Amino acid sequence: MKNLVVIVLISVVLTFASFIKPQSTPDIIQIEFADISIKCEQYKQKNYIINTNEEYKEILSARSPHPVCGTYSLPIINFSKYTLLGMHVGSGGCNVIEGEHFITKNVKTDSIEFNMNIAKQGSCKMLFIFTAWCLIPKVEDTSKINFKVNSTYKE
Repeated sequence: MKNLVVIVLISVVLTFASFIKPQSTPDIIQIEFADISIKCEQYKQKNYIINTNEEYKEILSARSPHPVCGTYSLPIINFSKYTLLGMHVGSGGCNVIEGEHFITKNVKTDSIEFNMNIAKQGSCKMLFIFTAWCLIPKVEDTSKINFKVNSTYKE
C-alpha cells in the first residue's frame, strides 16, 4: 500500500511538473565588449562597423596633424574573431556631466544596438565629442547593428 501511495505521488508530481515552463531568457541581453583606444584620427560625427583590416586602416586616412601621430600605429585586432564598433558623437552643452556606452542584443531579432548616453549641462553649441571604440564577438550580418544616442540635460 505504501508503495502504491509513493507511485501515485510521484506520478502526480511529474504530471504537474510537465506543465511548468522553464524561465525564458530576457529578450534584451548585454553584450560583453572590450574598449580599445584609437588615437590620431580626425573626428567626424560618424558610426563605424569594421570587419576587415582594410576598413580598419581607413580610420587613419585622415590623420591628425599632431607630431606624435606621424608614427602612430593602430592596435592589432584579429578580425576573424572580432567586429570593431565605433561611435563619435558631438554634444552641445557648456559642461559635460557624464557619458557612458553599452551594447545590447535583442535575442528575438538577433539585432545589436550600440548605445551612448550623454548628460550635458547648459545651452552652448557643440563643444564636446564623445568617442567609443568597442570590440565585440564577430558579427557577419552587420545590417542588424544599430547605433543609438540618448541625450539628457541636467541643470
